This record gives sequence, structure tokens and C-alpha cells, in this order.
Amino acid sequence: TDTATISSISVQELGEGWSVGTGWTIEEDKATVDTVGTATLSQVPIDVTTGKFYKISLEVSNIVGGSELQIEFGGGVASIVGNVTADGVFTFYGKWDLGTTLYLYALGTSEFSVSNVTLQELGEGWSVGSGWSIFNYRYFT
Repeated sequence: TDTATISSISVQELGEGWSVGTGWTIEEDKATVDTVGTATLSQVPIDVTTGKFYKISLEVSNIVGGSELQIEFGGGVASIVGNVTADGVFTFYGKWDLGTTLYLYALGTSEFSVSNVTLQELGEGWSVGSGWSIFNYRYFT
């Protein structure tokens, strides 16, 4: 005869927008990989533009020695913006030259987790005139 009232319920899709390849799993606050070979976690971000510069930040944890994460803007060797082989928070900068997909590749025998992935256009709202450019560089934290 007890009565309960629920006043607020929230439902959230885990890994919303991500395509999960073999070896990857999406958990509540991170993506985890445990695989041998190349395993892909990818997403088609909204409003990316070929030829513009972007900043990606992410956190890698629980990495097992020999594991490697490769980050690509668009896909293909020309679009590799960073590689990670240790735990930490990393920020990479690159020009989005190919395709529309953000790829996170686990290379070789890999075991680690990725969380807090953010992607931001650099120079958003700025008009870049003749003689000016936003440089392609990398910054590691």
C-alpha cells in the first residue's frame, strides 16, 4: 500500500552519434577498447568544414603498454592529427582536409579508455583575409 512519486526521469543514449567498431564498447562516461589489430571508433560531427582548422581534446586512461590511439580528421594518412601512447589529457590541432568523419583508431594490440572528447573549430566567426592564415600546429599537454 506504499505510494511513490517520481518527479523527474532523464534518459540519455550512451555514445550518441558514435559508430562503434569491433573491440570498442561504450560505457556510461567513456569508450573502452580491448583489441588486436585496428579498431575504429568514429563520428560524423555536425558542421565540420573542409579546409577549416579544428582543435580536439580528449582524455586517455588505463592504457596498457604498447597500445596506441590515432586521431584523424576525415580519414587517410594526410589527416592524422595525433597519436597517443600514454594516459593523460591531450589536445591536438589540425586542418580538416578530407571527408566528414572523425576517426579514433586503436592500433596494434590496444587496451585503454577514451573520454571527454571535444571538437572545436578554430577561428570560428573570423573572416580570414589575404595574407592571413590560421596555422596547423600541435600542442601536447
